[in-house]
Amino acid sequence: MTHPRLDTVILIDDEKIDQRIYKNIIDRSKVVRRLVQFLSPLEALEFLVNEDCSRVEAIFLDINMPKMNGFEFLEEAQKRLGENFTQTVVIMLTTSFSPKDRETADSFYVVKKYINKPLTEKHLIEVAAIVQREKGH
Repeated sequence: MTHPRLDTVILIDDEKIDQRIYKNIIDRSKVVRRLVQFLSPLEALEFLVNEDCSRVEAIFLDINMPKMNGFEFLEEAQKRLGENFTQTVVIMLTTSFSPKDRETADSFYVVKKYINKPLTEKHLIEVAAIVQREKGH
């Protein structure tokens, strides 16, 4: 059975070890064609502002990060990117089990899934299916 694939995915997480682990999982899965990684949400935001962000199909976003947390990133991205950002599927990838964090994540239209770490190949396949649905395929 062939699974849906993702073209461009961004991973925003301040933990270098998590980044390395998730890159290996993503590479092995063959679900994602291009992975762009950021340790800083501010750098990811600059990338999205300067690139054609409509080409980014999904963003895996950690909540708890220094300087700018995941929710602050979402607010700023919506402010700076507007309509273009609403076409992106955001997946919260976090260690937080706080019901308040989940509730806050659900308040953002672009957040389509809330995953407790660690990321798995099964999650990637689910996210690819969500992206396909959102595109209307």
